[in-house]
Amino acid sequence: MNDAIEIITGTTHTATLYYDQDAGDPRKEWDFWGDEDVSAYESGDVFGIVITHSESNEHADSCWGFYGWEYAIESANEMLASAEAHYAANEFDTYRDVAA
Repeated sequence: MNDAIEIITGTTHTATLYYDQDAGDPRKEWDFWGDEDVSAYESGDVFGIVITHSESNEHADSCWGFYGWEYAIESANEMLASAEAHYAANEFDTYRDVAA
């Protein structure tokens, strides 16, 4: 995996952003794409996000193919909030077992 380029720390989880070096050309992969997507692709401004539990480092979620830095940061914060909400609702029992 590439080196992390941004780390966002939440209460119980961490979001790490990486460059997505395998991102596809949106003109070939999507039915609808915008000029900003093509520009992000051409400049290498495409990212992947990995969410892990802060204490156990256990994988909680990941997604790749975020075209544009602002969209990637916004999505990372949303994914982080979702993981923490599920954790708080005790929907990730394995984390509690590992972190306890």
